Amino acid sequence: MPYCVMLVVGGIPLFYMELALGQFNRKGAITCWGRLAPIFKGNKSAVYPAGDSTAKYYHLQFVQIYFSRLGHREWRIILK
Repeated sequence: MPYCVMLVVGGIPLFYMELALGQFNRKGAITCWGRLAPIFKGNKSAVYPAGDSTAKYYHLQFVQIYFSRLGHREWRIILK
């Protein structure tokens, strides 16, 4: 359900806006964003921290689930 809401609220209007800007400027999406807002031209540097924080989050979730299934005896062995 949240996916459908975000698709209707954010995804489709953003897609339509990129299509309209591309048609107006006769350029591709990347070139349009580079001309429209130059600060977003180098957004590749934001991909690495976002991916890193996502990986850390899922890693911590996995560790929490794994250790929650262990009994108290295994915890004592690991913590020593």
